[in-house]
Amino acid sequence: MVQKEVLELKRRFKKDRATFPRVCGVYVDSNKQKQAAMNKQFLNLDEEVMHKYLEIANKTLSGKVGDALLNVNVHGGSKEQEDMTKLLMGIKDSHLEDDGLLNAFYDRVIETYDSAEPYYIILFYDAYDVMTKTSDNEKLDESEIVYEYILCSICPVKLSKPGLSYYEKEDEVDLRERDWVVQMPDAGFLYPSFTDRCPDVNECLFYNRKPKEAAHDFMNDLLCCNTDLTASEKKNIFGQILESVAEKESDMEEKIYHMHEELQAIADKKENDDNADDPVTAEDIKEAAKEAGFDDVNADLMARRYESDLSKTNATAENLVDRKLLDRNDALKQIESLKEQLKTLMAENKRLKEKLGE
Repeated sequence: MVQKEVLELKRRFKKDRATFPRVCGVYVDSNKQKQAAMNKQFLNLDEEVMHKYLEIANKTLSGKVGDALLNVNVHGGSKEQEDMTKLLMGIKDSHLEDDGLLNAFYDRVIETYDSAEPYYIILFYDAYDVMTKTSDNEKLDESEIVYEYILCSICPVKLSKPGLSYYEKEDEVDLRERDWVVQMPDAGFLYPSFTDRCPDVNECLFYNRKPKEAAHDFMNDLLCCNTDLTASEKKNIFGQILESVAEKESDMEEKIYHMHEELQAIADKKENDDNADDPVTAEDIKEAAKEAGFDDVNADLMARRYESDLSKTNATAENLVDRKLLDRNDALKQIESLKEQLKTLMAENKRLKEKLGE
């Protein structure tokens, strides 16, 4: 899936546009026991409750594809993966109305999700009549495809903070009663994916609230697959490689900055050539390092470290470049430029005053 397809689905997650026929869920306590199972028609929920569920659904599809949202291949051919895919398809095809399949799924999540705290598993079912679009993105009237999918959200449940509260009936202020509050999801997934605006049963889209520390063990164990690194993880690994090599150079910070300038140049060129998704090679890294001022030995070392740690992750230049560092340095350059301009103006002002005083 790409970002545009995610946004198309999210536009439906509003009260006046949501068409979820059904939502179900179960609360899992700190002893990993299922409690308070729920299965309801979505449109029959109270308005405030519906709004909260829509917030959770929206959050489960938030972030960038390739980072917080990872495309995951669930068609690897293993028996375990085939069984899991069959379970998800069965849940979708039953429209969340088969308690046996739902309990099997809940048990699978409980078995693979590592949490000492209670959490709430939610499943949404939807059927979206996908309008055909022309080349200029104008919608046609007829719907050619019905995209049926399930959206799973796994939300931590935390005890509310202690505090004082006003009790109107007793007309007094006293300690508030603490209760358990469902938070926004830590993880979740969409299945099947909405690839090229069509259902793709071989892929799902997985959500991680913390893409810098993605829950790979949970994703891999739940879906019986091997997940890629997130863009944040790729950037972090490359940052460590770059810093460890730059330590061997003089002007370490300057070399790091120039390396990111070179990576930005690579990213811009690939985007102009419509090759933005092409991965960066070890040779690209070596040449960029030389252009950034690294000596040949360290440029070669950086390339070898990249080959070992990142070459198989299909990292793009956009994944590696630190835009915040570049923006920060650009801002500092502008400040220095303004300071120089101010010095020039002050010198000119002093010269004019001396000339007038003659």
